[in-house]
Amino acid sequence: MRIEIISEEVEWYFAVIRGSVLPEEEPLIPYPCIDVFERRDTLFIEAELAGVRKDDVELFIYENLLILMGKKVEDTAGEKRNYHCAERCFGKFKRIVELPWIPDPSQIKAIYRNGVMIIAIPKIKEPLSVKRKIRIQED
Repeated sequence: MRIEIISEEVEWYFAVIRGSVLPEEEPLIPYPCIDVFERRDTLFIEAELAGVRKDDVELFIYENLLILMGKKVEDTAGEKRNYHCAERCFGKFKRIVELPWIPDPSQIKAIYRNGVMIIAIPKIKEPLSVKRKIRIQED
């Protein structure tokens, strides 16, 4: 089974390197780290979302794409900080995972526990195909 991860954050990295990210844009951060694995008849996606509130995360399915997006907000309580080291990222994030089949959205389960989003996508018994044969009529 081949799972392809579509990374919009790669485009963002190149935009930063070229200096083409506009200052007024809030860039997508390369976040969250994910694991994709299969167990029995279920595909699992685990996303590390430490410091992100559940209400700041959205999950969508579009055909065979799972879209995880949200925002990680820095809690400074209005105070100015003089950093000695700043390694954490804040801002909007988006990850798109290409699934090996088109899932039934009503069967997908997502649990948010201890800063980790666990998404379970069961295999469907009869694959939903986006490819259909078209009958060609003779003129």
